This record gives sequence, C-alpha cells and structure tokens, in this order.
Amino acid sequence: MDVSERIILFDIDKTVFDTRASGKKYGQKLAERCHVGEEKIKESVESYRSQLESSTDFDPDELLARIETEYGVEKGNLEQVLFDQSNFILFPESGAVLEKLAKTSILGLFSEGRQQWQKKKMELTGIARFFDPRYVIVERRKMNEESIKKIPQGSTVIDDKRVVIERLKQLRPDLNLIWINRENEEKIEGVTNIKSLKDLLK
Repeated sequence: MDVSERIILFDIDKTVFDTRASGKKYGQKLAERCHVGEEKIKESVESYRSQLESSTDFDPDELLARIETEYGVEKGNLEQVLFDQSNFILFPESGAVLEKLAKTSILGLFSEGRQQWQKKKMELTGIARFFDPRYVIVERRKMNEESIKKIPQGSTVIDDKRVVIERLKQLRPDLNLIWINRENEEKIEGVTNIKSLKDLLK
C-alpha cells in the first residue's frame, strides 16, 4: 500500500493503543493498591463509565476520586498506580509501523477523548514524537462539522470505528479512508480494509 508522501491521521484507542489490555492492567494494579478483588475495581470503573454521556468523556481524575471515596486510598497513591508506564500498552506492531511511516509521511491524529488523557497515552508509550503537532486533532466529539473540516485535503484517515469511516466516506470523498477491523472479517465497500497496522506497509 503506497502511503508515502501523504498526511496520515490515526485514531488512538483500539487503533494504535490497546485500550482493553491497558484497562485490564491498571485495573489489576488499582485492585492491589486498594486491597480488593479485581471484580470490585471493575464494578467501580463500569459504574463510573455508565454515568458518562460517551466513552470519550472518560476522565482519570474523576475515576480516581470515586475510587478514593469508595476504598479510602489517597488519590495521590492511586495516581502513581494508574500512571505507571507499564499500564500503557500499544498493539505489538504500532511502534515499529509508526516509526517506519514517519520517515516517508507526515503523521497526525484524528481522535476522540480528553486531550490531556490522550496526550498522556502518547507520551507514556513513547510515540508522541512521531506525530506532527500541526496535524493533531483530538476532540471530545470529533465527528462534528468543525472537526471534520480540520482534516487536510486528500489525507489518509485510519480508524477502528465503522461509523466514523462510513460518515467520513459520505462527507469527505477526497479522503483516503482505512478501516482497521481487528474483531472480525467484516469489510466496508469503497475503502481500504485492514486487520493490522502492519498492512499499511504492504
């Protein structure tokens, strides 16, 4: 796949960052610090998430404040656990693929979430250096008209969410769209479908 000399915008969660593995890892560590079972922490996290309008509203400070109240462990101690570098896990191929693409292409982000939380993920996994700040679009809700307009003409956009790719296909026919579907064999017509970021190097 020829992606040389292009602007390539990546989604973060479930595209380059293994959100499930990371959540499991920090859940285990928080449980240890609070001296409770992992299921208890999982219940606390799920209870917090259920109150959010969207998963992209996740705020680690709010979560830790809740856990502090529920289990009586100081928030400062919980922060040390949550922000341990080992909790932040990329998909196995992410680092090497980004490093290789960054030599021939301009890399950026088109992602959702709280900016500081997403920035922390990029920093602690060591991949922030691959992304050009001019092309970093991180919004709580990225599929609004204003955010979509920020995507440079003719860019490549890679995302794991089918709804994002299908919406961009309608609104921005100039874009080169890539759906990364790690879950099953489904495909979207009229766009590039991949199973792994390694497929970008083919």
